[in-house]
Amino acid sequence: MTFYGHYKGHGQSKTAFEIHKEGHEFHGQILKVTEQRDTEPYVFKQADLTTLTPRILYECEGVVVGDDSEDHSGPRRFHCWITETTIPLDEFCQYEHTVKNKCCLAAACCMLKAMKGGLYLSDCAFFNFGVKVTDNNREHVVVIIDAGSRGIVYPDARWTKGQINKTVMSKFWSRCKDQVADHAEIKEIWTNSHDFEAALTTLTNKWLAHPLLTFGVASTRSIRQEILARKKRRA
Repeated sequence: MTFYGHYKGHGQSKTAFEIHKEGHEFHGQILKVTEQRDTEPYVFKQADLTTLTPRILYECEGVVVGDDSEDHSGPRRFHCWITETTIPLDEFCQYEHTVKNKCCLAAACCMLKAMKGGLYLSDCAFFNFGVKVTDNNREHVVVIIDAGSRGIVYPDARWTKGQINKTVMSKFWSRCKDQVADHAEIKEIWTNSHDFEAALTTLTNKWLAHPLLTFGVASTRSIRQEILARKKRRA
């Protein structure tokens, strides 16, 4: 069976493709490829993180058929896995009906909940978050789409609020500024909360009061179709 991949982007170690095979369950999903074994599939499968990350649909070793390296060590091998597709949060922020400060709030809640599970993002840029594509027009779900390089930090080494503030949150505020998003209230809640748990509770309650990223009511599937249609017109 032959699949086609459309290049979507890359980071320091991973390259992502959108899979195309009409009628197949993986059509439209995301294939990630690395030369070295990556911890991301393992991290995303952890029980405390499965609702905060895309599902891992398939994982395997990939081989470039007919490719023998110059030192005759054999064909090149890759670590490959397939995840659910999402709308990258930085791309979602460019949608005309997006409320950018709600994107900051949703990302902050997702990131802090992940910290409870031991995942501290190496890079909290908005392109490392994604919006799940669903038909639900009552709630939008933001997830982490790149696990970074730290892996899981286990309970005996979990960070204090001060460590989180210095290593993660200071960068996150800059990332919000990159999107020209008003994050002042979120930052104030974080700063004035006496500990990590209090900040997470307050921010989560604020999000749940109106869990949408847009001014109007719309499903993320319809929003994605509109974004893709606009890209096609521009092309």
